[in-house]
Amino acid sequence: MFELDIVDMAILSVGIAMLPLLPDLLSNLLIAFLPDSWITSRVRSLSKKIRDVSTQVVTRVLVFVSIVGPILALYFQQEMIGFRGINPWTLEWCIHVSLCWLLFFIVQCLYCWTLFSDPGFVPIPPDGAEAPEEKTKFCKKCKVIKPPRAHHCSVCGRCVLRMDHHCPFTNCCVGLLNERFFCGWVLTVCAGAGYGSYLSWLPFHRCVLTGMLQGVDSLTPVDLERCTVMGKACFLFLPAFCVFAFLCILGGWHLLLVATNQTTIEFLRYRLGPLLGSGEKPSEDIPSFGSTSVLQNFRAVLFPKREAVD
Repeated sequence: MFELDIVDMAILSVGIAMLPLLPDLLSNLLIAFLPDSWITSRVRSLSKKIRDVSTQVVTRVLVFVSIVGPILALYFQQEMIGFRGINPWTLEWCIHVSLCWLLFFIVQCLYCWTLFSDPGFVPIPPDGAEAPEEKTKFCKKCKVIKPPRAHHCSVCGRCVLRMDHHCPFTNCCVGLLNERFFCGWVLTVCAGAGYGSYLSWLPFHRCVLTGMLQGVDSLTPVDLERCTVMGKACFLFLPAFCVFAFLCILGGWHLLLVATNQTTIEFLRYRLGPLLGSGEKPSEDIPSFGSTSVLQNFRAVLFPKREAVD
């Protein structure tokens, strides 16, 4: 009988997510040892091709994990509740089950809204449209006039209004019209991972920390039986807490960007870049830091003006 090993799945997913870094690492090592060799340009070209292919594979894996992960959480929740000695259909059991299903429903809805909603693609003008003025920013790749704060996504092949980044977990752009769904999804998954860490901490503490470090004799007969039944599920605290910690950082980062009226691209290009001796100076279209209030910045993300796309 096939036994699902969630710990091995988590480790494998993290390993696959790191796959796109290997071609760049190989390219940089060869360039460091062969700075003037003819192979440098070929290695860079080959590295880019491998990175593009591996990124497409990794993105599909991450999308699959993002959809199946909450379903696995529902499956293992019953074992975690049972380990705590909570009897079915009691008030405490109903609260735990209702909370888990509520988080599952909200996470999947926000994920679908992020995935299938328009991020704010700049409309492509019809054939025969007038040529742009000289002072107007024009995208040569998708042949559109770029509004302020719009950027071209090389993966989607379109310019996106107030583009933040292209998310590998959803395989879509995060822009003006779907950033609210993305931030809500990240924060809700973070809450779910925190709840999962809370439920899985007791089995991990008793079965792993106490049972394995202090010996099986330190466990009560009831705990020993529960640990035997759970098996490797006792280790679920490790991937749950890793996801929780990662999403705390990611969620806090995006809340900071929203509060300061910035995007990831703008921060890296106009804020961090000059500090590292690279990057560009912000143009007049980029709002200065502190020019708008935090309430106005959150309102602009939660209630975007759709007429800006027309």
